[in-house]
Amino acid sequence: MKKNYTQEQAELLLNYLKTNKHKTISGGQLKDLFQLTTTQLQGMIHDLRIQRQPIISKGNLGYNYSTDKEEILKTYMSLMKRGMSIIHAAQGLFGIIDNGGEWRTDDV
Repeated sequence: MKKNYTQEQAELLLNYLKTNKHKTISGGQLKDLFQLTTTQLQGMIHDLRIQRQPIISKGNLGYNYSTDKEEILKTYMSLMKRGMSIIHAAQGLFGIIDNGGEWRTDDV
């Protein structure tokens, strides 16, 4: 997947979160500080997590870098729940068209 940000931007974000790891920083503040769009910020957070950087989210409050296992587990569980929800939605949509190539409109 093509990235819509630079590696330098991601490193700056990661270093900022590490430096302020005891502070929860809102997405809006991070976007303003680093001049990012929502999509760029979310993409960076996503990719940094894939790289095993422990960036946690605290609901609508924002993000922070954490070494607390319980906080990391909470974010892990939230991501897994959202992922499963997306999979179920995709399966539901696939069920509409998975009828031998015919649209299944009786349930729609």
